[in-house]
Amino acid sequence: MAEIKDPLIGRELKDFRLTSKLGGGAFGAVYQAEHTRISKAFAVKILHPHIAANEEIVQRVRREAKSLSTLDHPNIVQIIDFDQNEDIGLYLVLEWLKGDPLNAV
Repeated sequence: MAEIKDPLIGRELKDFRLTSKLGGGAFGAVYQAEHTRISKAFAVKILHPHIAANEEIVQRVRREAKSLSTLDHPNIVQIIDFDQNEDIGLYLVLEWLKGDPLNAV
């Protein structure tokens, strides 16, 4: 059976090129991305279109992203950016942490 290629792999959001899909859930999908100028890995969470179409949820995500971006703690993933792309929708760029998923620990 042929593998279905994710159409977002290889796409760029500002300076971040999506390189692989890591997983997904009720609110969106998470991708590994590489910064195109500094070759550093980041995680990008893209909200599902039906979530991004709900203005109330969008405003809540914006407030939470802004609030979380002010926190600096070793146990909190840093938010690097939050934006909207016309084709892809709303997304968050997060610090990349390599490790085991919580359900494997």
